[in-house]
Amino acid sequence: MLPEGRTMPNIYQAARIAKGITQERAADAIPCSVRSLADYESGARVPPAETVVRMAEIYCATSTCARRARSPAGLSRTCASARFPKRCCG
Repeated sequence: MLPEGRTMPNIYQAARIAKGITQERAADAIPCSVRSLADYESGARVPPAETVVRMAEIYCATSTCARRARSPAGLSRTCASARFPKRCCG
């Protein structure tokens, strides 16, 4: 259970934090603005498919891509073509 007033991070934020990457570094690598990344992580905006794939590659989080692939059509195709580093995924 989370302490009072705390919320569960969404999948994008959780993956970034697990990898130990700051929002600034992640935004530079994606590339997107820090504001856009913050909006994706807060749920205020839905990231485009290409951004989700890039996040999954940067964070070495194939599950991020897989979870998001259940929603929009075509994302699963984008995820399938992503190149995940072997050191991250197997």
